[in-house]
Amino acid sequence: KSLRHLQALRTVFSRHSQSIYSTIGMDSLKRHVRGARESMRASNFSVGLREAMDSLLAAVRGDFDEVARLVDEITTLMSAMYRTFSSEHGLSLGSPMSFSVRRHLEELERIDALHRRQFGAFTLVTTEKWALMRRFFESVAARIKEVYDLAGGEIEAWLRAVLAPIEGQVREHQAQLRRRLDSVR
Repeated sequence: KSLRHLQALRTVFSRHSQSIYSTIGMDSLKRHVRGARESMRASNFSVGLREAMDSLLAAVRGDFDEVARLVDEITTLMSAMYRTFSSEHGLSLGSPMSFSVRRHLEELERIDALHRRQFGAFTLVTTEKWALMRRFFESVAARIKEVYDLAGGEIEAWLRAVLAPIEGQVREHQAQLRRRLDSVR
């Protein structure tokens, strides 16, 4: 029964993990950047450039909001499984390690503030469109990529750490059962 529970947990955990990786992966960021770049190229006025820049940041925030939702679901799932395994097997698991994307969202806010300062109305009016695009993608998009990389690494470490206690306890419990069976034989 416990192995079935663990297998079901791994299945749901894997599905959620894949959702997180696809949401915060480089493919997602590249898709957002490509969309912003195309909008900027198609724009003839500075208002269109501003809208494309803002849409990129909004899409990135949306990704991180989705990741926060998925992390909350995983945390809830793992808390329930920790309690279940603790009560059924007398294992001392405590509560799962928490993770928050708040720090990454704050970094995105700093990037947004930098973007608004660097690409103000005066700059949009007085600077050539291609130069603005190049500066935007060299500064803002590069910083967003760093945030994605950092968040992806931290989430990967958290996902490994949150499942490890249950798997370790189950392996230990199985080893104890095997030793008992050998003793009985």
